[in-house]
Amino acid sequence: MFINMDNSYIKCYNRSIGVAEAMNLNPEETFYKIELKTVPKFLFCWSATVHGYENEFSRRRNYLEICFVEHGHILCTERGGTFTVEPQSLQVLTKTTDCRFATIDGEEQRHATVGISAEYDITELSAEQARRESASSAENVIILPRLVKFDKKTFESLVLKLKRMTAKRYSRLRESGVRLLGEWFGLCAEIAEAVFSVGSFAPSSDLYVEKIVNLVSASPARVSVSELAKNLQISEGYMQTIFKSVTGKTIIEYANERKVRAAAEMKKSRGMKLKEIAAELGFEDAAYLSRLFKKVMGVSFSGYARGADAIELSGVPPKND
Repeated sequence: MFINMDNSYIKCYNRSIGVAEAMNLNPEETFYKIELKTVPKFLFCWSATVHGYENEFSRRRNYLEICFVEHGHILCTERGGTFTVEPQSLQVLTKTTDCRFATIDGEEQRHATVGISAEYDITELSAEQARRESASSAENVIILPRLVKFDKKTFESLVLKLKRMTAKRYSRLRESGVRLLGEWFGLCAEIAEAVFSVGSFAPSSDLYVEKIVNLVSASPARVSVSELAKNLQISEGYMQTIFKSVTGKTIIEYANERKVRAAAEMKKSRGMKLKEIAAELGFEDAAYLSRLFKKVMGVSFSGYARGADAIELSGVPPKND
């Protein structure tokens, strides 16, 4: 099977790339600052479904593509290793992209994509740098994420906008290039707005927080932040920042509260002693659990034990006096 794209051909066939190849790449920590030097020209704008897919993509001059992955996974192999693009994600390919793409074992893959050609300067930014740039960029500057996973509502809204552009471009009453270009700029603006929306560090933050919460719930009493970051294949600083931006707490604060509330529930429902609870939760030192309990609950463990029925486990700890 062959698909024509920007006057080149992409060979599509079944190929398996082991997920075990995945290495410590952090594409979701990278953003692009695109400074346009010429007016963009459309190369393509469409949706495609393929069964088994591989594409060698190597530094295409003046090239810029925004791709929404609707269904199926894409394995992207670079010099540093392999990372996975999941469904409901957006990926941006630029003139500096040097990568091989493939589906997993012939998995059906569906995406909506738009490509343009323009002369531009490109700078890689961290997420925080990108946030600052997006607030003060010149009119010819676009800030785009290299890779980001959106929530379902946001993703579907952006894909719908792109598909409407596709329909207008290929309809009998073909939309003028100027109007379509305006819609392309509008799409870029909506992507940036969604990425840097108030209350989240990035749309992928919720996904990372969910994974962190799951790992913390299965971890021993003393949570290792470095081990969590290693498991998620992201930096400790980035992990701490996105977790606090979403929850308002540090990972350690969250873990401590979770363990303490588990201890309170065990005392209330099972009448367990402090040492028994500490042992079951994985605490080596019952005194350490006792100190955490007082800090989180606002009452000592013994005080809670005497009046357990009067304490409301609301999920929000009482404030310390």
